[in-house]
Amino acid sequence: MKQSIQKAYTSLEKLFKKGLFLFLKRLLNNPPLTRKLPAENVNKVLILRYDVIGDMIVTLPAIQYLKLINPTIQIDVLASTKNAGIIEYDTNIHATYIHDIPLLKKLQLFRKLKKNGYDIIFPCVTNKATYIGIISNLMKSSHTVISTPARYNKYSFLFHYQSVLAKSQESIWNMFLYLIYDTIETTVLPEVAQPYVSIPQSITNSVLQTIQQLGTQSKDFVLINLSTRHERNEWTETGYIQVIQHILTNTEDHVLITSMEQDAELANRLSCISNNVHVYPKTRQILEVVALVKEAKLILTPDTGIVHMASAMKTPLVAMYVGDTPAPVEWGPFRLEHYALVTSVNGQFVRTIEPDKVTAAIDSVLSDL
Repeated sequence: MKQSIQKAYTSLEKLFKKGLFLFLKRLLNNPPLTRKLPAENVNKVLILRYDVIGDMIVTLPAIQYLKLINPTIQIDVLASTKNAGIIEYDTNIHATYIHDIPLLKKLQLFRKLKKNGYDIIFPCVTNKATYIGIISNLMKSSHTVISTPARYNKYSFLFHYQSVLAKSQESIWNMFLYLIYDTIETTVLPEVAQPYVSIPQSITNSVLQTIQQLGTQSKDFVLINLSTRHERNEWTETGYIQVIQHILTNTEDHVLITSMEQDAELANRLSCISNNVHVYPKTRQILEVVALVKEAKLILTPDTGIVHMASAMKTPLVAMYVGDTPAPVEWGPFRLEHYALVTSVNGQFVRTIEPDKVTAAIDSVLSDL
């Protein structure tokens, strides 16, 4: 009985989605973009980036690139409560709006943004194409171009342009750079844009003061991040113990540990290894974590968010990845000295990476500094 109800529900859901698609096709009229837009005609741009922290960081070179193409351009960002803190002090951005608000307020926000008269909307969120297309159309004016990395032909009516060049980029960082290059007519090449995060001096000073209180200083510590959003990316406590002991034995560096709340007990246990191992105090200010990444000599992490911070701060890195995912290339470090460790068998979790390989990678990166 339950299976029959579930089957009926699935069929109705498919029918509803098909009907919605047909309705939207009739309602929307987005003629395809036939040529690039002249840079001097692009004065206002809206970027949709309402996902997580790392996703915002990988989009920042594209924002910088827009400013290099046209320094007078106004760039607004539709962000999330999770990642808006990354761009709080970014002078390249004119205004930041929050997406994850109640539905009625969200519709009011879309109406407000529509009045801004954007020349281009860049939906840089990579999932839920139908939803992204709908809200982009709610925010467009009569002359707005909606340009996104290529998805499928069935979504073409939602956008004016789907960039195959952008989608063909192996690195997610390059995807958004080449989306702009493929939409706006310019002689400025994407390669000139660099990863970055804008951090006020007050936050940097706070981090420097904290690490001094812990007994170390800038570039005299290895930062180990324990936490990641996915179980498949978690490493082992015994692995971290071996790595920490190796660092303390073979270098004069201290070890700083950072983690999310669920790994706080593990962080505290690891800090008992030596007086030169410290847990960085909990902070709710994401830019403080980015500033801490900047002050580290080297970073070890299984989490791509920290990888992107390291790229932005140009801090050498050892990162761990699952072998059957595109993460080592697509979501990997960008223009950074690094060592990527991938599980030897596709599908195996990061916990299968041997500690000896991690210590060897750390030694290799440190020897090049």
